[in-house]
Amino acid sequence: MADFRSAAMLARALRFLLKSLPSLFLLALALGGGWVLASRMLLTEAEREGRHRAEMHAANLGATLEQYRYLPYVLALNQDILNLLADPRNPRRVEALNRYLEQVNRQSRTSALFIVNVDGIALASSNWMSPYSFVGNSYAFRPYFQQALAGQSGSFYGIGSTSREPGYFLSWPVLSGRRVVGVAVVKVSLAPLEAAWRKGAEPVLVSDRHGVAFLSANPDWKFATWQPLPPAVRRQIDATRQYLGAKLHPFALLQPHAGWREQAWLAPDSERKLLAGRYLQIRQTLPQTGWTLTLLVDMHGRNLTLLAIMSTLLASGLGLLTLWHYWRLRLRRLRERLAAQQALQQAHDQLERKVAERTRDLALSNTQLSAEIRERIQTENSLRITRGQLAEASKLAALGQMAAGVAHEINQPLAALRAFADNAVTLLQRGRPDAASDNLGQISQLVERIAHITRDLKTFARRHRGPLGQTNPLAALRDTLTLLQPALRDARVELELDLPPRCPNIACDAIGLEQVFTNLLGNAIDAMRPQADGRLEISLLHKAGMLEFRLRDHGPGVADADLPHLFEPFYSTKPRGQGLGLGLAIVQEIVEQSGGRIEAGNHPDGGACFIINWPCEST
Repeated sequence: MADFRSAAMLARALRFLLKSLPSLFLLALALGGGWVLASRMLLTEAEREGRHRAEMHAANLGATLEQYRYLPYVLALNQDILNLLADPRNPRRVEALNRYLEQVNRQSRTSALFIVNVDGIALASSNWMSPYSFVGNSYAFRPYFQQALAGQSGSFYGIGSTSREPGYFLSWPVLSGRRVVGVAVVKVSLAPLEAAWRKGAEPVLVSDRHGVAFLSANPDWKFATWQPLPPAVRRQIDATRQYLGAKLHPFALLQPHAGWREQAWLAPDSERKLLAGRYLQIRQTLPQTGWTLTLLVDMHGRNLTLLAIMSTLLASGLGLLTLWHYWRLRLRRLRERLAAQQALQQAHDQLERKVAERTRDLALSNTQLSAEIRERIQTENSLRITRGQLAEASKLAALGQMAAGVAHEINQPLAALRAFADNAVTLLQRGRPDAASDNLGQISQLVERIAHITRDLKTFARRHRGPLGQTNPLAALRDTLTLLQPALRDARVELELDLPPRCPNIACDAIGLEQVFTNLLGNAIDAMRPQADGRLEISLLHKAGMLEFRLRDHGPGVADADLPHLFEPFYSTKPRGQGLGLGLAIVQEIVEQSGGRIEAGNHPDGGACFIINWPCEST
């Protein structure tokens, strides 16, 4: 009853869902439109605000650079500098100019001021007393020197090759008449500007015309690139020593699709850990330097606002949809109640008719069922009889197979026995007793062969019901090997033994155990007899309460088709007339009676392999 009610409730819920699909589709369409519209509005607003702040940062950076642009020009007009360039070996002029540059540097709050001759060698510097003094160093490789030497004002941002401190370099040619006799250089540190950016809430970074970020609010972003640098650009940067061998790895920047404008995600990278989250990139170009200022506007808060708006709209829509469906449900319940009252009377009338019809149907079904039961009982009895007949037929087939095998094995020696007996009579009549004696010896061997066949049949028939005693398998194996030494020598088989000095007893009588070893070793010798030489590996191993006997010959092995039938009675892989196929069946019977288990297979390197495992006593 409870399952029926659950199924009914599930069916009603499915019907309600199917009827609500159009309304849910309209609600989803409205929410999707609202999402797109709201996200575009938030994105546009964020872009407008970000653009304004990026322009402010760019203007501040430009003003910082411009306030020092006049300084190298003023230095180039100083007569003392011209005098020093004309007489660079005068120590008094060098010291006076160093002190002058030191004082000007202190007042202007620049990083360093220095004078370079036309060979690029610094003659005087404001940091002449510092361990990192520029005096005597060559700066001919720097672009700002080369620009000023060409008669133009120069500018360049890079890491100082002497001080290892980054800065912005401004240069101006020092003229004597119209001839350039030296270069005045001003180095401005932008570290205070970066420190101010770090205190702000928004990440800011500045990149050069190659896309290398050299100013950043986040120190981990410095000297990263927006994209991999071409080899020619890398060689140019290395030639000017602009960034002094920095790795210049690219940012881990992922752009979803063009519809999001400049929106991007900055993800962590193995070399540089960037801010994880979604940011809007606002880029502002500084025309006087060719640099690009990038402002990253955090969209996380705006996205949360968007989610809150959409959640409210979704909750409101679902609430209205629920009220509408509730009103429709109330109307349907009223209609159903009226229809149920009308249908109740009709159902009562129909019930009376159906009860009578169902009674007749049940009586007919009962009669048919009784007939089917009787028919099934008869069928089961017939099946039982048929099974018995099939079992008898199977027994007769097995008996016929066994009789045919035994008849074949005995008929051959019997025919030879008759021939030898007739020959012996003839030889005796002719007075040749020696030849007759040989025939009688052959007759004795044939009789022994027939006795061996009947003995195997008797052994198999009684299934070795001898008493189980405690036997040492090592002793039984040594006795078997002693017995089979002539056969081993005759077949030219070499033994490889891996036997322990002693081993525990197993629950098997000595005769049965020797029969197991004799049959297995005899089969192995017969398998290797056609070979010029053979090798037989035998081992005994005691481990974890089990005794493992392993035998491997180096003969041709067992065919895959014969492996499943090796232990079946009367199944032999030897040529006809050389065995009944009872040896391995007897071995399996003795092993299993003693609680062991035997397995047969082929070794990967060739030859047949037999493994027997017996439970044994602890040593």
